[in-house]
Amino acid sequence: MDSHKFVQSSGDWPGGSPGVAIIDAIAKLEDLESIELPERLEFTLYDHLDPEALDSLVTGTGGVTVSLELVGYNVRITETKLELWEIDDP
Repeated sequence: MDSHKFVQSSGDWPGGSPGVAIIDAIAKLEDLESIELPERLEFTLYDHLDPEALDSLVTGTGGVTVSLELVGYNVRITETKLELWEIDDP
């Protein structure tokens, strides 16, 4: 796995939750445990969005794609796939 990109299918999401999958992916890319993110990166998903709303949007039947930037990463998540990659500095 390229250390600058992370891709995961929905079948591999921890607990079936897109929100938890994002947290775990950022932790893996940063070589941290998920529980360390608030202290080490000053990051919680709740600071940026409502994880339950994200889960409802992404796991619904509407074919929604959510894209956002979180702690130096571009994040794109759909019903079937999560992708994260580093934001390139200009």
